[in-house]
Amino acid sequence: MSEGHVVDEPLSRSVLRDLGFLSAYLHVHSGGRLGKQRVLIKLHDQGGASSQRELQQDARISSASLCETLSKLADEGFIERKRSGTDRRQFDVLLTERGFEQARTVKGEVERFEQDCLSCLDEEEQKTLIDLLDRVVAYWGSRADDG
Repeated sequence: MSEGHVVDEPLSRSVLRDLGFLSAYLHVHSGGRLGKQRVLIKLHDQGGASSQRELQQDARISSASLCETLSKLADEGFIERKRSGTDRRQFDVLLTERGFEQARTVKGEVERFEQDCLSCLDEEEQKTLIDLLDRVVAYWGSRADDG
C-alpha cells in the first residue's frame, strides 16, 4: 500500500506511484482485464448469450486469451459454446443455469466491492476525485494521439 507523499520526492512521482498501486489493486480485485468474472457478468447482462467475436471485440484482447478464459468457464460448467446458426465459422457463448447462478453471485460481489472501495470518501470528495481523474485521462488520451 502507498505510504503517502515522500518529502524529497516530486509530487508527480507520488501521484503516479499511487495510481500504479490503484491500478494493480483493481486488476487483482476486479477480475483482471477480461477475467472469468467479467465474462460471466457480460453474458448475464446480455441475457445469457453472446457471440465469441463480440466478447473479444468488447474486451480488446487476443482471440487466444479469450479462448483460454472460455475454456476454463466451460470446464467449470458455467458456459457452453455452440456453432453460430448464422455463420458456421463463429461460436455463440451461452450461460448454463450454473453460469447464471455464478454470474448473479459474482455481480453481487462486484457491486459490494464498488460500493466499498471509495467509502472512505464522502460524495463531494468522490465528485472531486472523478473530475480530477477525468482531466488526467483526457490529457493522457490527447498525448497518446500525438504518438
